[in-house]
Amino acid sequence: MSEHSVIRILLIEDNANDAGQIRERIACIPGDHFQIDHAASLDSALGRLREQTTDLILLDLYLPDSHGVETLERVLAAAGGAPIVVLAAAEDDPAAQLSTRRGARDFLVKDRIDDHVLHRCIGYAVEQRRSREQLHYSHELARQMMAGNPNGMVVIDHQGVIRFVNPAAEVLFGQEAGRLVGRVFAFPIEADRRDPFEIICAGGRTALAELRTVKRDWLESEVHILTLRAVTAPSKTSEEVQQAQQFESISLLAGGIAHEFNSLLGIIMGYIELAQNALEPGSPAYENLVTACRAVIDAKNLTRRFITISRRAEPEKRLLSIEQKLREAMEAAGVNASIRFEVATQKDLWPVEADQGQLRRVFLNLLENARESMPQGGTVRVSAVNVTIDEEMYIPGLPITPGQYVKIVIQDEGCGIMTEHLPLIFDPYYSTKAGDSRKGMGLGLTTAYSIVKNHQGYIQVHSREGEGTRVEVYLPAAGGDGGDGETGR
Repeated sequence: MSEHSVIRILLIEDNANDAGQIRERIACIPGDHFQIDHAASLDSALGRLREQTTDLILLDLYLPDSHGVETLERVLAAAGGAPIVVLAAAEDDPAAQLSTRRGARDFLVKDRIDDHVLHRCIGYAVEQRRSREQLHYSHELARQMMAGNPNGMVVIDHQGVIRFVNPAAEVLFGQEAGRLVGRVFAFPIEADRRDPFEIICAGGRTALAELRTVKRDWLESEVHILTLRAVTAPSKTSEEVQQAQQFESISLLAGGIAHEFNSLLGIIMGYIELAQNALEPGSPAYENLVTACRAVIDAKNLTRRFITISRRAEPEKRLLSIEQKLREAMEAAGVNASIRFEVATQKDLWPVEADQGQLRRVFLNLLENARESMPQGGTVRVSAVNVTIDEEMYIPGLPITPGQYVKIVIQDEGCGIMTEHLPLIFDPYYSTKAGDSRKGMGLGLTTAYSIVKNHQGYIQVHSREGEGTRVEVYLPAAGGDGGDGETGR
């Protein structure tokens, strides 16, 4: 702002003599140019504030159409951040004294106003205007810098509402800024974290993006600025296409072999049972056959995983209680002195339509992964809540569609997963387990992913090396009334 910019002052005073004297004193202040608008009533003043901005408001609290602190509150609501100085008839006026605690910058006694005091008030208004213009300049500069950033940039306010997206974010989400701004960002936001999560790019293809979040001041309020960097490119490379085709081929092969292998296991189990009938229970040979029988049952469970991954195992859905299935899975996962489960489920949790065997397998796999990540012991926290995601909260371009869900969270205190490994965790070829591990083939997350997807659900993993892992599962609710659900954040 230049040294001789016009300072706009709104004088709200119903006494013509008082208003004239204040005008004269302002006119004597050197160095600045002033534009003084006069309003003799509250209604007239509010009309002026609606029509134009002002840098300073001089306010008499007692007007023909309003009295006392109520006058201040109504002017404050329309002032647009302009400082207000109350004009009082006497220093002991209770309303004037209260005004500085209700939002007024200061109050002046009319018959004691001198040039020094008035100059101080106007000087503050000048500095505030300069600061506001500088803030807007900085804001506009930041917008221009973010607009040119090749990564997606999103500004989220303290309520989770999107306030700005740059062109790269528009491309990433496949939506124009006008359709995104004003909507609620439907995923958790935590400052100073880097968490890959799944999005749907233009054309409907899912990809993994790294989310970096920082807190900053934005137009006099604190916001989260999100940087989205695609971990997998929005367009499929020939390598990705080849990998997808390879996965599909192996899925078909695995499904076919699993069914054939299951038939063979049935024959082996039959002959084991026949051999057991010919032996005395408790004999060494009989006990050897019991061990062989357990191995066949384990092999059958493994073939069921392959069938699930190959998508040939259609879920047999029925109404189920999530809380009951979680507790069954925790009992099956087993506890010891070093591992502890903490459970928190919402009252009146909505039921879901799911295959009870497959759903139990999802929870058991996730709980076993959590337990195995903490060889020295720790706590696994399990929670389940109702979540309603409506059209206002849903962002086209994120994979979860509007509706009612039961959100299950399993969080451990284990070793975590390295950032570069997160894009691979659902890959059937990938495992963090050692090659000679006796803990299985590492198909737990792959199986869980396939089952959840087959139930029209969504699974998301947040993890940092050395800080544990948090797995979130969203399953569509059956018959939830939406009355007690959280928002989808």
